Amino acid sequence: MFKKLAIVVSVASFSVLAARAANISFVGNGYVILDINGAGNSYYDLNNQGNDGVTPSYDTNDSTPTAFSRTFTIDQGTSISLGAQEQTYPSTSGTSAFLGYRITNLTETTGSYTEMNLPFQQNTGQNDQWQQLASTSGVDVGSSLTPGTYLLEVYEHASNNGDIYNQEGASGDDWEAEIQVNSVEAVPEPSTVAAGVLAIVGTFFLRRRRKRPKSWKAFFW
Repeated sequence: MFKKLAIVVSVASFSVLAARAANISFVGNGYVILDINGAGNSYYDLNNQGNDGVTPSYDTNDSTPTAFSRTFTIDQGTSISLGAQEQTYPSTSGTSAFLGYRITNLTETTGSYTEMNLPFQQNTGQNDQWQQLASTSGVDVGSSLTPGTYLLEVYEHASNNGDIYNQEGASGDDWEAEIQVNSVEAVPEPSTVAAGVLAIVGTFFLRRRRKRPKSWKAFFW
């Protein structure tokens, strides 16, 4: 009885180890998801497979880029929420998926990357699909930007038991979008506007009072 139980446990343990030993052979079909000022989730193909109409869609030499996937012009204070979607193959236990992102300048010499975990979403064929919607990520890369021109750089990767598998970003080939931030003139507070109006009205009546005729007859004649 005990010998049979030991054999069953050994077989089960071998199956778990075999699953853990499997390697990820594909990380791709990636999209960066942006929600600008609460307008909703928009998907942009990381490999420029036709949905954004711009080539190249990423920086191929990790230097000052000459083209971007998108150019976004926003007013200062506008939110840009960030999310992503990607797929991995094969379906393997212990896999995690991530989005790396940063805001940098046009020469790519500022800012450091931060990673966002992408929750498992569903199986798509033989692939696992991972997704974090921008509208629910809580990651806003836009509202704190001061007037100027920036790059949003992203890459996606997956890891399995310590082994990292890159899609974009393996050698600096990040998806990039240009962000132009315009300054916005300060809008005065309502109390300030009201005080200004009262001051103008008060000045008007004060001048009328000073110019008032000496008698009521003079007012009409």
